[in-house]
Amino acid sequence: LRRMHIPLLASVASLAVVLALCLPPGGTATSPAAQSSSSRTASTPPSQMPSSAPTVESNTNDKPAPDLGELARNYVFQHFGLAGLIALAVIVALVGWLLPEGKVVRKRIGRFYSNPFPKKLPHADPNRLAVAVAELYNDKHNSVGRMLSEALFNLSKDLGFQPLKFARMIPIGDQPETSEEAGHALAQRYLRESGAHLLIWGEVTDKEKDLARLFWTPRNQKGDLSRKEYRAESFELPGAQFDDLINMLGIIVARQLMQFSDDAGRVIAPKLRSFIDNVHRLLSSSANGRWDPGTRARVQATLAGALWFYGVQTGQAEPLEKSIELYRAALADTDHPIERARIEHNLGSSLSRLGAQRGDTNLLREAIAALSEAAEVLASQKPSELLEDPKPSEDVASLINLGDARRTLGEIESKNRLAEDLSERATATAIAEFKEALNCFDKALTHISRQSSPAEWAVARNDRGITLKGLAMLEWLLEQKQPSIQPPAPNSSWIAHFDEAIASHRAARDVFNMESTPLYRIQSMNYLGDALSLKGECESDPTPIEEAIGIYHSLLEYFDNDPALAQHAAGDWADIKCNLAIVQLRLIRIRKDPVALPNVLLLIADSWRFYNQHSPGYASHAIEVMRQALGAFVTYDDVGCRRWCSDHFALLQQMNLVQPNAGSN
Repeated sequence: LRRMHIPLLASVASLAVVLALCLPPGGTATSPAAQSSSSRTASTPPSQMPSSAPTVESNTNDKPAPDLGELARNYVFQHFGLAGLIALAVIVALVGWLLPEGKVVRKRIGRFYSNPFPKKLPHADPNRLAVAVAELYNDKHNSVGRMLSEALFNLSKDLGFQPLKFARMIPIGDQPETSEEAGHALAQRYLRESGAHLLIWGEVTDKEKDLARLFWTPRNQKGDLSRKEYRAESFELPGAQFDDLINMLGIIVARQLMQFSDDAGRVIAPKLRSFIDNVHRLLSSSANGRWDPGTRARVQATLAGALWFYGVQTGQAEPLEKSIELYRAALADTDHPIERARIEHNLGSSLSRLGAQRGDTNLLREAIAALSEAAEVLASQKPSELLEDPKPSEDVASLINLGDARRTLGEIESKNRLAEDLSERATATAIAEFKEALNCFDKALTHISRQSSPAEWAVARNDRGITLKGLAMLEWLLEQKQPSIQPPAPNSSWIAHFDEAIASHRAARDVFNMESTPLYRIQSMNYLGDALSLKGECESDPTPIEEAIGIYHSLLEYFDNDPALAQHAAGDWADIKCNLAIVQLRLIRIRKDPVALPNVLLLIADSWRFYNQHSPGYASHAIEVMRQALGAFVTYDDVGCRRWCSDHFALLQQMNLVQPNAGSN
């Protein structure tokens, strides 16, 4: 305002004089002669006044006070006229306009006159990265801006982003710091309106040499200035600006993944698919060779993280395998200890998930080694050296994932050992592995609370509940080798562990809801149902099992009512069907009632079809459950079992549950 006061005051004052002199109090502008004539015409002659009207004696000595405004108006009109007044106002305005202080005004008003009625901003494709370029200030014929737009268009064919052109100009003032800040704020508004991810704007600094100063504004992030001036020599982006662009794209995709992680409790697989394609195209382009090792590692880790999320939500193993490859490649390009620890942590998470799907203990041991190393490094760092906005701190996340890997390894190894030897030594070894996992979860829970980090707290509670359930089962099996304890003692440790596991799952379930975090809610209810049914089986009590069946039926209703959820969270859908079959089979064993067995077999078949295509490790588990169900069917209803097997003979062949040369009879 200080810089604009002289030209603004001059323009406003001159226009105010015109209005004051041209418009009399009565309304429109007229000449003095016309005003006196009209006043005489409008007067009523005394002879025409009604006789009944009272007469007032005039006083010739009382003269009206002179109207200075009227005198000035009459004088100006007599000497200049209306045309002269307008010309005088224009001259005064031009003088103010041409003063040095009027430069800022000219910039802002000139921006309006260059495009008084701008078109609407183009909308970016939500499935692609979008890079926009605005009109450059001081680019009279748009020659530099046109070459910059063409260079981005040519580059987009290689990098795969969507080029956009904004018919907008962002002004550059005389004070660089404040002007840049205001320019980035305006650029952020344009990015929000269009949905683009990056806006390039700036000003031409040398018209003869076609030099421009460029600014980069990524959406919802702090902007930056290009390292060198842009010279418009050809329809290609010079080296410095090309490096700026690809580095900025690397930062954008890394930030997008953080936004996806915040929505991990929702169905984000469709968005992840397009995001994965965009980042993969970026890594396959010429940008890969221009990135410095740190940026390349960050982009590789970003793509690996997106594949991990996609594999977890869809239940597919292939994205997890690709994720592991990318994390290993990122490690080779990273020397910084904190960055290496982060990548080690994410690599361990992918190995743990894939090892659980395949039942591969070697992958799980490798995951434990990577997570242990990452947890040690991250725990030794100050909070300021970790994530900018930790939710929660990275060392807590590494503890949770380390405990999950240990618990999964304990489950698989205990099954393998107990299938061969139910000795006290083998059971004690498996119990020790579960307690190692519990120790990790307990450490993590000391650093977070439901109030500060509700989602992470609930995940840790769920993992702790699963571990307690496995520990309770091992303790129950060990107690069964002591027939003197019948019925189980009220103070048996496995009963307390079952109760604690159920309480943990109930607490975690209450944190989530189907509106904001449907996947986390489904997983929590799935874990709760499994813990309830196992406790009911161990206690030979149908009540908890019936509650578990109700939980699983309500979960299947969610999928039936939401086709998109069933499509994009098919792995959870298959888990629920398989678990419902197992729970119903437990109730059948207690009640010795085979009526529900045909439905149980169909549930197992549905889950096996998905596992066989996407998660072979889980497919073997479904086949084992089918063997148990068929065994129960033969025990309780031999004729019905034979009839069902004959009707579904092709399915049993696919599951390798009949001899190759056997007939349907």
